Amino acid sequence: MPTDITAPQDPAPTAGQRPRTLARARRRDLAALEARTELAHATDQARALLAASAMHNLAALGALADQLYQVTPTAAPYYDAIIHTYAATAARTITTL
Repeated sequence: MPTDITAPQDPAPTAGQRPRTLARARRRDLAALEARTELAHATDQARALLAASAMHNLAALGALADQLYQVTPTAAPYYDAIIHTYAATAARTITTL
């Protein structure tokens, strides 16, 4: 003898209950979408600010390295390594934000 086991069903909503329930769910969904959008915008703005700062810093480091090449040319590989390390670290930091 087969048995049909199903989950109990909620009683049918009253006439006014269903639209209110749907409206609440819609408002929750819109609020969640708005929150995600605001977070994405803030993250994008933070990345742009960090990228601009890193680019300015790299320009300053490059100019300083150019001056230091004249003073101590034998240290050029170290200057280059410092600049490359800074650039890689800044890029990694920005992309993981």
